[in-house]
Amino acid sequence: MASEGVKALNLYTFTMLFVGGVIWTLSLILMTMSFMYAEASRLSMLLYSQVVFAYALEILVDGIYPDSYTVIGTVFIMSGFLVMLRKVFQHARAQKESEMLQKKTED
Repeated sequence: MASEGVKALNLYTFTMLFVGGVIWTLSLILMTMSFMYAEASRLSMLLYSQVVFAYALEILVDGIYPDSYTVIGTVFIMSGFLVMLRKVFQHARAQKESEMLQKKTED
């Protein structure tokens, strides 16, 4: 029979899955709405923080620590994030300085 070894979910497990689904859905809705209020280039960089928070939650909730390959991969991802973040700040600073120069030449 196909249902052998299959157990029904208990109330606690079902409730936790339901609450997790609701929280995940709300987070996706809020993340999508946030793209209306900020530039996509800046906001998309925050998605890199999901990696760090996922590891932190995994350690806190499950007590599972990432292996060395995962840590090395995370270092590469986060270093790429920091390089992109630096370029965004440099671009914003340059744009602000050019706007200030334009105002000075207009006056």
